[in-house]
Amino acid sequence: MSQGIEAYIVRLTESHGAEAVVMGLSGGVDSAVLASLVVRALGPERVLAYYLYDRDNEEESAEKAQLLAEYLGLPGRIRNQIPSPDMAKGITDEHAMGISYKDLDIILHWLENEYSEEQIVGAGVTRRQILHVRRMHELSAWKRTA
Repeated sequence: MSQGIEAYIVRLTESHGAEAVVMGLSGGVDSAVLASLVVRALGPERVLAYYLYDRDNEEESAEKAQLLAEYLGLPGRIRNQIPSPDMAKGITDEHAMGISYKDLDIILHWLENEYSEEQIVGAGVTRRQILHVRRMHELSAWKRTA
């Protein structure tokens, strides 16, 4: 059966005139199986793999993706990529940030006014969302320094 899938991958790639395939590795089973089939069909030199960060991934996901890339002959070619609005059609700013503007506005307003976490949760957001916004704020601190 895998030979049929590999032949399909070759036909599909050729029908689009593609020299290479760009794909995402999450560190999970689905992307591992697909990556294995694509490399078997096209060869590692025709595969560019991105590790796609997902806030719901296991902590070891990036390491698993890197190990798979090395096993498939893709070392040095895996790239870390946080989903961004410019990456693909349908990815919005809210998707990239992992939170809606409505909830982000609530959290930022309440944090700026030094409300407690309990008060912010009372406004209708979760503790996880508050932690996420605090982490985004910390990670982007370099953008606010002169």
